[in-house]
Amino acid sequence: IDRAITGTADRDFLEMLFQKLLLNISWWVNPKDADGQNIFQAGFLGLDHLEVERAHIVGQSMGGWAALGLAIAHGDRVRSLVLADTIAGIAIDGWFSAAAAIPPRVGSCNHPALSNEFCIRNPERAHLYLEIGGLRHDPFADQSAMLKSLDEVTYADADVAALRQPVLFIVGSQDEIFPPDLIARAAARVPGA
Repeated sequence: IDRAITGTADRDFLEMLFQKLLLNISWWVNPKDADGQNIFQAGFLGLDHLEVERAHIVGQSMGGWAALGLAIAHGDRVRSLVLADTIAGIAIDGWFSAAAAIPPRVGSCNHPALSNEFCIRNPERAHLYLEIGGLRHDPFADQSAMLKSLDEVTYADADVAALRQPVLFIVGSQDEIFPPDLIARAAARVPGA
């Protein structure tokens, strides 16, 4: 719009807005609602603050659970949904046992979301992931409790089947927690994904 009016795009404003929209979704989401159940009661608090009526939502890894929950609970406010490296709470038999069986990493790249091969080929990216991920303050911590908590949150097939937004699943070829075949099974449960 600015380019059409003034001949110059307002890149600074767009970058600032983009950065605000990239805020970690967990900042927007209350862990429980007033009844202690629906963790997505305040899912659009951040967007409401920015006066954004509808948004494209991206959920990566465990953030996929929150993103899908937002799309189910507030479908009228979600333009589209991208789920990256996640089954997002879609009930897939056996995923937790397979994820829990992944052996712990050895050394400084101890995170189940990063394959050993990735860490060897891309140590700087692995380090960056560990730094900005915010999930692992202790690089040698056991992730089984966190994974188990994800296994306990699933969405009803009817709710997933009722999604009307465009949904895109993406996954890395070396993802061991949510491998491509598992993602394909999750995507098959979402109409048009």
